[in-house]
Parts: sequence; C-alpha cells; structure tokens
Amino acid sequence: MGYRCAREALQSLVHAYYKKRDIEGILNCVTDDIFWIGTESFDCANGKDDLRQLLEQDLEKFPNPFQIKVEEPIIQKINDASVMFTVSGHQTEIPNMAFGLNVRATICIRNTETGWLVCNVHVSVPNTELEKYILEKKLDETRKKEQVLMASIPGGVAIYRAKKNGRFATDYISEGLARMCGYTVEEFMEYLKEDALVNVVSEDIPMVEKCVRKALEENVPISISYRIYSKDKKKILIQLDANIMFMEQLGEDDVAILYAVHTLVSDEKKKTAKEQKRYRDIFNMLGTACWEWSAEDGYYNSDKYNDYAISGEDQNAIWEDSDYLKFIHPEDQQIIKEFMSKENYDNSKKSIVIRAKMKDGSFRWTEIICFVEHDSDEHIVRIICVMKDVDQEWIEQKKKLEFALKTAKEANQAKTDFLSTVSHDMRTPLNGILGLTTLLKENVVNEKALLDLQQLEMSGKYLLNLINDTLDVSKIENGKLELHPVICDGKAVFDNVIALLNPNLLKKRIQLNMNAENLPFTILYIDVGRVEQIVMNILGNAIKFTPKGGTIDFHMRNLSVKDGVILDEIVIKDNGIGMSQEFLPHLFEPFSQENHSRTTSYKGTGLGMAITKQLITLMGGEIKVESTENVGTTFTFTLPMAIATEEQVAEWKMSKSEKASDYMLEGKRVLLCEDHPLNATIATRLLNKKGMLVEHAENGKDGVDMFQKSSIDYYDLILMDIRMPVMDGMEATREIRKLLRKDANEIPIVAMTANAFEEDMKQAKDVGMNAYLSKPIETSQFYVTLQNILL
Repeated sequence: MGYRCAREALQSLVHAYYKKRDIEGILNCVTDDIFWIGTESFDCANGKDDLRQLLEQDLEKFPNPFQIKVEEPIIQKINDASVMFTVSGHQTEIPNMAFGLNVRATICIRNTETGWLVCNVHVSVPNTELEKYILEKKLDETRKKEQVLMASIPGGVAIYRAKKNGRFATDYISEGLARMCGYTVEEFMEYLKEDALVNVVSEDIPMVEKCVRKALEENVPISISYRIYSKDKKKILIQLDANIMFMEQLGEDDVAILYAVHTLVSDEKKKTAKEQKRYRDIFNMLGTACWEWSAEDGYYNSDKYNDYAISGEDQNAIWEDSDYLKFIHPEDQQIIKEFMSKENYDNSKKSIVIRAKMKDGSFRWTEIICFVEHDSDEHIVRIICVMKDVDQEWIEQKKKLEFALKTAKEANQAKTDFLSTVSHDMRTPLNGILGLTTLLKENVVNEKALLDLQQLEMSGKYLLNLINDTLDVSKIENGKLELHPVICDGKAVFDNVIALLNPNLLKKRIQLNMNAENLPFTILYIDVGRVEQIVMNILGNAIKFTPKGGTIDFHMRNLSVKDGVILDEIVIKDNGIGMSQEFLPHLFEPFSQENHSRTTSYKGTGLGMAITKQLITLMGGEIKVESTENVGTTFTFTLPMAIATEEQVAEWKMSKSEKASDYMLEGKRVLLCEDHPLNATIATRLLNKKGMLVEHAENGKDGVDMFQKSSIDYYDLILMDIRMPVMDGMEATREIRKLLRKDANEIPIVAMTANAFEEDMKQAKDVGMNAYLSKPIETSQFYVTLQNILL
C-alpha cells in the first residue's frame, strides 16, 4: 500500500531505515522493481528480493538504530508521476567509528496505482578527510552508478558542470535526452561536451544564463522553460529542472555540478506556461507580490515578493513557527497572529491589511489575501498568498480620516461652543424672569396677579427644562454624560418626586396607586438629581398622557441586595392614550414624538425618553415599554443603587446635624461680581433678604481690585459670574488666588453663571472656586449652598 504524497513516502523510508532498522518497514515503502545503490560497490539491489538480502546483511553489521540529523530535502519534480529528492544528513554514533559521517541520498519516488512508493535509491558519502580519499578512488565507479540511476529516471537526464567563464560542460547525457533531440548519446555528447548552451535557441540564452546565475548565487534549484534545437534544427520547448551541488572534487575552472532533468512541454503545458507567464507579468506590473505552495509542486514566488524581508525565510517554518512576527510591525502582530491561525482557514479566501517589513528595514502597508486548500482529511495541500502594496493608498486614507476626524472635532467643538453660548444667553434673561417672579410672588396678594405670576413661573421653568434637555442630549452625543453620586435618604428621593408631581395629579384628578414590595430603604450613595429625573420623566409622561379621572399604578419592588448594591424594579402603568406599535421602536430616539391628532395638545421636546434611557443604561439598569393605543402604557425599568458605607452614613448624619442648627447668613459681607444689571439686582435683593451685606463689581477686574484694596477678612464670600467683560470670572479667580495675603486662598468663591456644561464646572474647580450655581438661580438651593459654604 502506497503513501498519500511523495514526501510522506520519503519520511517513512528514512525513519524505517535509520531510526527503526526495520526491514519490513523499508520494503513496504518501495516498488517491486526497486533499484538500490548503497555506499559500497557490493551494496546494490535490483528488486525487492535482492533488497531484502542486502538489508539483512546490513542489519547484521549495524543492528542498532542510527542517530541522524536530516536537512530539508531538495525537491525535483520529474513529471506528474515521479519526484526526485536529494537528501543530505549527518550520521552519528556509528559503531567502531570515532567520527560521524555525512551522507547524501538521491531518492526517486513514483506514483503507483496504490499510492506513492520509492523506486530508486542512491546513497553516497560526501567528503571528510577520510571519505575524500575513498571518493576520489571510487569517483568513476560512483559516476557510473549515478548514470545508471539517471538512466532509469523518466525524461531526459544530464549532468552539467557550471564553469567560471559562464559556460556549461556536459559530463553525462541519458539515452532518453539524446533520443528526445534526435541524436545518439555519442553524437549529442560530442556536440555539447564543451558548452551545453550551443543547442539553446539564441533568443533564450540570456534568460537561461540569468536564471542559472541567480540559482547559483542563492543555492536554490533551477526550474525554467526554454527552447532547444533538435538534430534536424526544429525548435523544441523543454522544461529543465535541476539541483545544484557544490563539491570539493570540482576542477579549478568549475563552479558547481548540475543534475538536470529535461521534459518535453506538451501543447497543453505550453498553453498553461504561457498563461502563467502572463499572470506573473501582470502581478509584477501591478507591483503585487505572491507565493504559492502545494504538496505536489513545492514553492513558487513572484519577483516582487523578493522585496519583502520575509521572502528569505522557509515558508514551511513560517507557517509552523511564530518567528514570522519579526517581519510584522509590532502594533499589527496580534492581528496577524489571528490571521495566521489555522483554525481560521476553511477552503476560503481571507484578507487583511498590516504593515510588513521590507528588506531595507522599512515597513509598508500591505494587503494580504490568502487561500488555503485542504484535502478530505483536513490536511493543507495548497496555499496561495498575494501581497499587495497599499502603502500610498493607506497613507492617503489615513490623512483623509485624520482630516475628517479633525473636522468632526472642530464641528463638535463648534456645536458645544454654540450650545454653551446659546445656553448662557438664554439662561441670563431667564434668570431675571424667574428671579423677579420669585420676588414678586412674596409681595403680591391679589389672587389674579398671583395666578399670572405662577403661570409666568411655570413657563419659565418649562423653558429651563428645554434648555437642560438640549444640554443633556449634547452630553450624550459627546459621551460626557456623567453621574455625580451623593449620600441621601433613599425613601426621601422618591417621596420628593411624588410631592413635586402631586399638584399635577390633583389638577387632573388622577388616582395614583402606590405599592412597595420588600423595599430595604436605607441610606444610598447615588446621583439624586438623575434618579429624580428618571422617575420624573416617566411618571410625568404618564400624568401628561392620562386623561382626567384616570389611574396610574406605581409599583416598586426589590430584586436583590448584593455586594453593597440594591437592585430595584419599578413598574409605572397608566390607562392613558397609549402608543402605536409602529412608533414604539422609535420611542427612545432623540426628538422622537408620535404625531397624530390625539397628541397635538401635549407639548414637549421629544428628548425626555431618550435621556431617560441613557441615564438608566449609564447606571447599569434596563428599561422596556409595552403600549396599546387607547388602552395605556407600561414602563418597567431596573435601577442598581449603591448602599452608603458606614463612614459615608456617619458623615451624612453629621452634615444633617449641622444643617439642623440653622446658622444665619445675616451680617455676612458678599462681593458680587456680575455684569448684567438685572441679575445683579435680583442677587442683591435675595442676599439682602437674609440680612447679608452686598458690594457690587461690574466685571472681574473691578472685583479683583476691590478685594485687593479691602482689609484682611473684610469679605466673607465672593459670588463670581463667569462671562464678564474686561476680565472673566475664571481669570479673576486665578488673580485673587495668587494674591500674597492670607485670606486670598481662604475666602470662599462661588460661581454663579449661566454656563451649565461639565467642562465649565471642572474648569471652575480647577481655578479655585468652591462651588458652582447655574442660572437661573433656584432660591432654596441658593441659600443652602451659601450656608454650607460659610459654615
């Protein structure tokens, strides 16, 4: 029974002969007409019976396995059914010998009906000092043996000597080669003896010389198609495949020995060769490198492939060993590792772009397209790899991407600057509207006037919500939406939301059914404002879209308490107008609102639910919705909430105790830096209401001058607007903190500004401000902040 491929038959023979000393194993590897030539004159066998006797004698002399290191064989394809291997190795631990032995074997393997089997073996011993004498003595005999072996190889065989003058002397021509060209062996030997190139068509001689010269320089096998003349001067296209041997026995004018096999190129092969040349020319013209390996034909690579540093490596070693990574840019090595993984190949094309190393040491962006073919047993039998230089293309693409990224960043910054400016410009007059409304409500007794002021305040707060929603969406788009947790009473958070929405419930006579299940209400560490915003948005929507006299169920239950985190589920169900199934998938998209006659009276920005979903996701929760038109809507969402630590609880209780002592603000002196007259008036009246003394500076420069001219500890607090002419609040704060007086670093500075972006708050903290109040000022928060700062 034969083997699947020639290489497998070779490996089995070497293993059985040297490492196992197994006669039956050797005989299983060979054909019935095996021709075997050993290293001695009597080591010759023709057929299996002769070989068995020869091996039995050999085994008597050397019964123990040999230690041998075998080099990678040189492969020479003779034809579709025959392959010749030249194997070199070093044999050690030979009985009764003090030194090792270099061996060389020429082995021919034929594809039989049962598989690949060895048909010819010639084992020789190259030179050592001892062996050189033996070789010189038996050189003629060895040549004769080689010629016998060569004569048995299908096709035309010749042995040439490459000369230093570029010519090729002919030492041997087989009968098959002579017959191929219409000569007798003697005629052809006489014709080619001094120079084998005399029979090559003149137009093809430069190509042959170049190919052989390159093979000699790089010590690689020769494979080339060219034309020669027959005896009757007809041009014959042949394929020459030759192995190169560099031997010490060569003459002074010799360079190497060429063992060559010549085969006629059939019309079909001529056509195939022409097509292959065309494709190779196209690859070279396009600057595309390629290499191909197959179990049958070995390796081939295009000219351009030689520009890559990896081209000097053995392809089989590259596939099996990770040493190939040294030819890949460090940043791309993980990508190529995954690409080279055999598990990724399933008889399909794969591609990748990485930076590959060139022979000059530079790296170039290279697209690698690889095709791997397996046989029925999942063994790799063929690999095709194309490497296309895309360096300029990728550099240009990178420039475009960098430009696009820069443009996007500039556009994004322009949008942020625009929103910041618009937000500031809208908040400034809004601060005046809401501030004056608050002050007027305290002094108005006329019910109609008071109702008008309440409507004005509601409109102002609605406008403020629009601004806040717009800013939140901007933060979501920029990935800057953040949580700012504080210590709080969990139950109070939800009670506050219900209290704030209660007037709307009463106004529409909506019944709110509250139900709490297994809730471990405790002191939490959460972003109170964001939790309130989530519940307010969902419950507020339920109130908005539920008709008068409707019902809302608010059910809250605990799902788990684990690792210091409470996971609660909240279900808010109403019997309102509901939503269509077509609109539901778009509910959480920004600016999304269902448009039909029943919702035209419900005003809104379409931002609330988009922000709500982002906040719940940011907190680690989930939200889902079910809705049916004219039936109602059910929102179900989870909120993971951290439980405050014992240290945080102690700190919180202490803070509450201090607040409960109700320190007064009366008599405290405030330096108010504010350029807007109306805002300055409102702030002054709010401060005066608590008995505080106010001195006003119209810009940051005046504020710095007034503080610098004042006596130490004259001012108790500075309220600093951010955007002011001459000198803004940030620069004014920096200037005050740099002053060489002891109260410059101690006096509290509170930002009171219409700027409402996180960047503004961070910058305010960085320059030395102690707190940040956004306009429009909410009165109760304003007083609490001042009290906390001054205590």
